[in-house]
Formats: sequence, C-alpha cells, structure tokens
Amino acid sequence: MRIRMKKSSRKGLVLVFLFLTALLSGGAALITVVRSPSDLAIKSLHLRLVAAECALAEGRASDAEALLKPLAESDDPKVHAMLGKAYAALRNSSLAIFHFLKAHDKDRNSPDVNRGLGRAYSELGLHDLALPYLERVVQLDPNDAGTWRAMAKAYRARHRLEDASHALKKSAQLNPADMSAIRELSEITMRQSRPMAPHEVRPTYTIPSMSVIAESRLEYVGRRP
Repeated sequence: MRIRMKKSSRKGLVLVFLFLTALLSGGAALITVVRSPSDLAIKSLHLRLVAAECALAEGRASDAEALLKPLAESDDPKVHAMLGKAYAALRNSSLAIFHFLKAHDKDRNSPDVNRGLGRAYSELGLHDLALPYLERVVQLDPNDAGTWRAMAKAYRARHRLEDASHALKKSAQLNPADMSAIRELSEITMRQSRPMAPHEVRPTYTIPSMSVIAESRLEYVGRRP
C-alpha cells in the first residue's frame, strides 16, 4: 500500500534538510574562523621572509631590515638568520653577530649562519672567533671557494701562514678565475722563504664597538661556538 505524503510534510522535510545544511556549513565556517588567525600569522611570517630575501637579493638591505625588525623577538631561526644577513649588508657587524648567534643556537649546522658569523667576526678583526665558524662551513660544504678565501684572510691575520697557504690553494682550485688568490699565495710562499722582521709581527685582535647593541644583548657578541 503506497503511503502518500502531504505537501506540507514534504515542505517540512525540505526545511529541516536546509536547516541542517546551514548548521553544518556554519560549523565549518566557525572552524575556519577559529583556525584562520594562526594560519594568517604563518603566512605573514613566510611572506615577510620571502619579501626580505628578495630585498636582499636586490641590494635593498634597509627594506629587508624594516620587514623583519618587528619580528626580532621571535624564536624562529630563519628570522634571525635573515636579520643577520640584513645587518651584515648594512655593515653593522655587531648586530649581525647577535642575530646570527640567535639562529646558531637553533641550528648549528647551517652553512649560511656559520658563514655569516665567520665573516661578521672577521669584519671586526676578531679572527680567532671567526675561524671556528668558517672551518665549520667548509666541513659542511668543501666546495665553498668564498669561505676558503675568507679563511685564508683570517689565517694570515693570525700569522698562520701554512694554514693560509692551504686555504688559498683550495680557493684557487675551486675558483681558478680568482687571480688575487694566486697572487696572495705567491706572496705567502715568498714570505715563508725569508725570516719575518720584528716589525711585521703585531697584534691584530681588536675589540668591536658595542654602541649599537642594547646592554641585554652584549652577552651574545664575542661568545665562542
């Protein structure tokens, strides 16, 4: 026996179906609203890092600093590594070291961070502090000609001519177009063949200016790896 539904009953079922659909859609929308702030924050951080990287690639270090400076209190090593690069490009080696060390605390095997620390310390004349980081870079990437070159400079400043000669040979091997490395290698070879005059031996260890760093940050700069 066929059961016939009244039109009013059919309309009631349709209304109930539409109500349940709207309720489910609203719940999904509510979940989306709850999740969206953190998603937006992650996207914002990612976009800032991408924009800062593009600015650095285009030589706009000031723009990169402006993009990342509001995130300076972040624990994200990528933020501090990028800020380190920005300050290094701005020739503010002290702040570059501070942020590179922050990144180094999170990732000690990053070639970029170790390279940044080595070069920033060298800029301040702190070659003894620079060398462990530069040496770590060539352990991670033995084909980095630029870092072998930077190591040679630091070794020469510390009068470690044998080590400087080895680093220059590696640099010249990896980058034969670098004629200055070949000239420096010749100079070292000639210098090793004669005694060093007393006036040629002089200290090269200098103290960096800390005036640009807040007092609470001084503990980081000058710290050994």
